[in-house]
Amino acid sequence: MRQHISTVVLAFGLLAGCQYGAVDEESATTPVHATPVAEKPIMSDPKTFTEADQKACIDFGGAYTRAGLLGYYHCFVDYADGGKTCSDLGDCEGRCMATELDNFDPNAPGGQTGTCQKTDSPFGCNSEIVGGVVQPGLCVD
Repeated sequence: MRQHISTVVLAFGLLAGCQYGAVDEESATTPVHATPVAEKPIMSDPKTFTEADQKACIDFGGAYTRAGLLGYYHCFVDYADGGKTCSDLGDCEGRCMATELDNFDPNAPGGQTGTCQKTDSPFGCNSEIVGGVVQPGLCVD
């Protein structure tokens, strides 16, 4: 019994030393896509249209529109390099997307190219290209 209690105390002690999501600042790296200086506005209620949200989005340089399966309002912003040829996510402000999936072989070695996504909209069925290799597709709606 005494050994069992010691084991439980040791286990809790080890767990108490863990920090979920903690980052070692020395090993932390800057993300590939840095956050812009001005932050994109957050819509107050994406279910309903508000003129204040529309104005904030347009002032930021975005397009305020309904999108997705639920038809909620979103503020989508164009990427300056949208449509540029790419072969890796580091080549674009957004994601490097496969454009003609019929011509892609996901098992082929690197060297495949696509185009940088035009807006920050996550919606649609897309396959990213990472390191010149098409990744499995994902549909978001």
